[in-house]
Amino acid sequence: MLKKIIAEKWFAPRGVIGFWPANAVGDDIKLFTEEARSQELGTFFTLRQQLTKRDGKANVALSDFVAPSDSGKPDYIGGFIVTAGIEEVAIAERFEPANDDYSSIMVKALADRFAEAYAERMHEKDGMLAPITLWEHEADRLQRRAANARTDVEKVTLRRRIAEIAGGTKPSKAELRNAVRRSHAADAPKPYDAMRPAAPAPADHPARPKRRLPVEDW
Repeated sequence: MLKKIIAEKWFAPRGVIGFWPANAVGDDIKLFTEEARSQELGTFFTLRQQLTKRDGKANVALSDFVAPSDSGKPDYIGGFIVTAGIEEVAIAERFEPANDDYSSIMVKALADRFAEAYAERMHEKDGMLAPITLWEHEADRLQRRAANARTDVEKVTLRRRIAEIAGGTKPSKAELRNAVRRSHAADAPKPYDAMRPAAPAPADHPARPKRRLPVEDW
């Protein structure tokens, strides 16, 4: 059925992305129509966690991740909506008169997978999954590029590693790009490393006197 859906183009996936100036007010997030933030567009009413937690652990809300309005810092919020296509309902209903419940369920299930795949596609760049290219600010992108700049020695080392990966054959541009990204991803610091607890320092053990074992005469 998947091949038939693709070949006959049953679905017409669609999506939309939006970015809005936003700031937090208490537990809510207010959206604005323009950068001056003089006219409100709407409000997201977020719910703070209701569970009782241990001492020192906060009950967070989504508004905690947006700059407060009284901080003077401009912030933003983004979102997107995707659909595999409104045709899915009509296609699934075609199988119901024939009591073909299996095909009807499969159409709905595959439409759900198409929507999930389209959501991933909206975060892609150059055919590779990139770390949210659309959602970052230009200053963050330039700063990361500057931090990733390599010295001449590092470039030569990287070329040698790429040659080893390619196995002596002439790689395509896509293979070269993927090899560079894999190499950079392996060497780049991982954000979760900072979250790991520090390893405890080894305990100082007192020096123990050596004991001489008695030698038995045979």
